[in-house]
Amino acid sequence: MVLYETKPTISLANGSPAGSGIPGLNEVFRFNVAADSRGNVTMHEFTFKFNTTDKAGSGWNWCHTSKLPSIELYDLNDLSTSLIHTLSQVNGYLADGTSCTALSADGVEEPMVYWQIGSPAASPVEIVAGSPETFALYVDTVNASSVNDDSLRVDLPSQAEMDAFGLYTIYWRGGVNDVGNGTYIESLPVYGGTITY
Repeated sequence: MVLYETKPTISLANGSPAGSGIPGLNEVFRFNVAADSRGNVTMHEFTFKFNTTDKAGSGWNWCHTSKLPSIELYDLNDLSTSLIHTLSQVNGYLADGTSCTALSADGVEEPMVYWQIGSPAASPVEIVAGSPETFALYVDTVNASSVNDDSLRVDLPSQAEMDAFGLYTIYWRGGVNDVGNGTYIESLPVYGGTITY
């Protein structure tokens, strides 16, 4: 048994995109983070899972060639400043957890599946008890094919999935000694809607 003074709860936000989309820099996932009523929570890290198709073979979702040139996370209260400037550290990974700086094991380019922002040491985003925050993830999907119905769905995966790669779905702090990742956070995973181009 683990006892926490407080903890985060994460949920899909109303208005999270789904359905028909236009290739380009657009919002693709919207989610809420709430702190338990007993105390504030600070969020230091998020890892998103991208489920994509590239039926036209344009490579728009590839990892190694950085064909997802722009991914930004915003607090919905301030769409002028990306949280990349706060959480700072950004990394992309293939399906097997290999960093985007390398080709896959068989030497070919493959889609980016996980995108991590922040780290345990990052300057945190504070979630005040009783005042949930809503966040929006924007992705540049330029070159996704509208003719071939390429698609994208973004999730916040379970911690069990991330444990296989030594990554955190989320990393948070709260209370006096509360420090945690996605383990024991029952609201995970959070599934976004599928956007078809």
